Amino acid sequence: MTNPSVGAIRAQINMADAHRKVYQMVQERAALHGYTPPPVGVAHLLMYTVPANKILDGAQRLFIDTYSRYLIIDLLKDVLDFCGFNYYGKEVVEGFGAGLDDDQVEYSDSGRGIYPAGLFNLMTEIHARYENDPKALFLRPGKEGYVITENGTLHP
Repeated sequence: MTNPSVGAIRAQINMADAHRKVYQMVQERAALHGYTPPPVGVAHLLMYTVPANKILDGAQRLFIDTYSRYLIIDLLKDVLDFCGFNYYGKEVVEGFGAGLDDDQVEYSDSGRGIYPAGLFNLMTEIHARYENDPKALFLRPGKEGYVITENGTLHP
């Protein structure tokens, strides 16, 4: 999973390459036709993760957070007019899968732990990471910043 030539990491690199090409195309076409280019960004899935066992599952949580939370934004931050987030709740990391949180008793129909504070915590953490980054285009004046593109739960 950590080999950048295969798997999920390779997929994110490929998506970033495709996004860069589309971003450039949008900018060029707008300039060609004399109009302001529409904002281009991503909708990125975020989850608030906690380890089931801090000793046994802490490293796995760090790996998941590093590659699922930041990699795609880090790859694209200079070609994002907005950074969208899809947030559904709290995930307990147990080994290589998801566990249940005894303190989190309410779960959505899709199996996600309902945890509104996680969205606030994630946004605070992400903003701290990018607020002083000169390459973070989406935080410059005139750009769209952060957009919550989805949040909530699945209900039949």
